[in-house]
Amino acid sequence: MKRRRGSFSVEIVISATVLLAAIGLMASMIPRIGRSWRETRNYQLAMHELANQLELLTSLDSGELTIALANLNVSEELIDELPGARLTAEKSSDEFGTRIRLEIRWDRGHDSQPISMIGWLSEGTNER
Repeated sequence: MKRRRGSFSVEIVISATVLLAAIGLMASMIPRIGRSWRETRNYQLAMHELANQLELLTSLDSGELTIALANLNVSEELIDELPGARLTAEKSSDEFGTRIRLEIRWDRGHDSQPISMIGWLSEGTNER
């Protein structure tokens, strides 16, 4: 029986190379995963803010709604979380009824579209 010499050393070199490549790949992915989690969290916070604001606005009567739309601001908690957050509202009426469209923007570090949400006012809400 013939013994092969040095084959164990080659296997160790190949294993070490594969391991270093995997570590390098993971090291480059960790910051990307962190940014993705942060962006997802910020998106969820923005959606919650829109939903809360829209729920409040759709519960107001016509006079209160006009005042609230003029004084619309991002909540204090969100200002701390989303840098440069800006909230805008637009009220419109058409054959489907009266609706409010809210948009929120913040400084995300890249060119991106605002997040928006639309709510309709019930007929009884405007008549109070």
